[in-house]
Amino acid sequence: KMVVLDRELQHKNIKGVLLDNQGGARLAIKELLKNDVRKVYTVTGPEGSYDSDKRLDGVREELNLNPDIELIEIRGNFMKDSGEKAAKQIFADYNERSAIFCLNDDMAIGIYNYLQDSDYQIGKDVFIVGFDNIELSQYVTPRLSTISYSSFDWGFIAATNLLKLISSEVVEDEKIEISLTVGGSSFYNNNN
Repeated sequence: KMVVLDRELQHKNIKGVLLDNQGGARLAIKELLKNDVRKVYTVTGPEGSYDSDKRLDGVREELNLNPDIELIEIRGNFMKDSGEKAAKQIFADYNERSAIFCLNDDMAIGIYNYLQDSDYQIGKDVFIVGFDNIELSQYVTPRLSTISYSSFDWGFIAATNLLKLISSEVVEDEKIEISLTVGGSSFYNNNN
């Protein structure tokens, strides 16, 4: 008997506690679209990554409701250096205010690193949202807007469900709630 985190496995003795990856991605895109941008760059995770695939599904679903917005997908690997590489690609021919959704915060931090020696200002020339609310996201300037969830709740629910499974109680797959932590990276701020 087993409880898995963030995986969908079909077996009577395996139950999942899933992060709402799609919902989080949709929330991020809604936040970015408040800036009246016409392009959204999405920096993905590695090919075959469950989290990346689900988050990208959410991006596509939300942008299908906004057909006038251009989606540009850039393959990343969930590491800071892939955010830097994505930024190099994005800003090589950057000519209008745009939004960037990084499917994790490490890649968003890579974009911050790339932009620190440029004339572009985050929250003025470009808008960024990450995912995971890692500790570092609160220390960058402007603070990174990011999709948040409680790791404590995630672990607590998984442990509780495992004990129920061991006791032969009925257990269903569950989803962890997400929220948006808003920082200055995702909206126009005259003070940036």
